[in-house]
Amino acid sequence: MLGIADMYGLDGLKEVAIYILKRDYCNFFQKPVPGKQQPVLECMAIAHSLGAENLYSACMKWVVKHFAKCLSERSFASLPAELQNNCLVMLINSLVSSI
Repeated sequence: MLGIADMYGLDGLKEVAIYILKRDYCNFFQKPVPGKQQPVLECMAIAHSLGAENLYSACMKWVVKHFAKCLSERSFASLPAELQNNCLVMLINSLVSSI
């Protein structure tokens, strides 16, 4: 639905689709449930492919915050190399900035 809303320039529908992704896939970015990081990783891939920058950034921040748990998921290994590298770069940047 997000792709169709973006293709036809339906901003209201796009916002609703992003809200549903945040609610259903990301559980509004709460603490991770064991073994349930896959939906956030999928949402991050969807947001990246469709150019939903705010959603992509929110997913990326959550993944970086819970990186150890996300890394152990099979879905992380199945992400495109570009997204895996982006996660690693964000993790490194967050570690460097906290020094």
